[in-house]
Amino acid sequence: MPLEFEVDSLDALPEPLRELYASIDGGKFRLSVENLPTAGLKSALEKERADNKAFKKLGKTPDELRTLLDREAELAEKSANIEALTRQAAAQSEAAKVTLQAELTASRASERAAIVGATIAQALANANATPEGHDLLAERLSARVSLETKDGKRVATILARDGKTPMLVAGKPASFTDLINDAQRQFPSLFQGTGAGGGGSPVKQGDQVAKIMKRTEYDGLSPFEQASTIKSGIKIVD
Repeated sequence: MPLEFEVDSLDALPEPLRELYASIDGGKFRLSVENLPTAGLKSALEKERADNKAFKKLGKTPDELRTLLDREAELAEKSANIEALTRQAAAQSEAAKVTLQAELTASRASERAAIVGATIAQALANANATPEGHDLLAERLSARVSLETKDGKRVATILARDGKTPMLVAGKPASFTDLINDAQRQFPSLFQGTGAGGGGSPVKQGDQVAKIMKRTEYDGLSPFEQASTIKSGIKIVD
């Protein structure tokens, strides 16, 4: 409410404003400059002047500056939202990638079982493997088959007994047949009607053929292989 310069009575004024008036001739009251709270007004005026100088230095009016600050706040909020959406999208993408990788691994395992497992099972059957031979050799020989994609095709590579290096026969990559033949030489007791010995060469003793294996070769076998070798009747020689 604007202050009146001169009033007939103080009764109509709020209590805090009455002290701002001084009595004058005629029984009236006039607004006294001396009674005004000049310290507060002076401080407010100085602040406004300082703000105006700052606005002029920025080349903006107060309204323009407020609009600019509001725009900056809006952009900051949008930026924060975009960052949050980006992080969410990245998390979803990573989860999808993990799921896809798990599905791919499962698919490859199923494919390997269908291709390698079935091929070895048939090869063991063709070689007259015993029921025990099927049980013991199917998984063991599958581990010696590397299945890779080359030029868009699935290619099987037979590995040596160490399970790392490719197996060669006469200088050429081994086949599934070569793998089964190697198993027959290594585990003759797991095949029916085989006269193959161990890793050594058969030596004639009269009318019989004694199956022998060198000690150094025997010592390189696993405990299971050593037991199968002894069970098959192969003699160990130094």
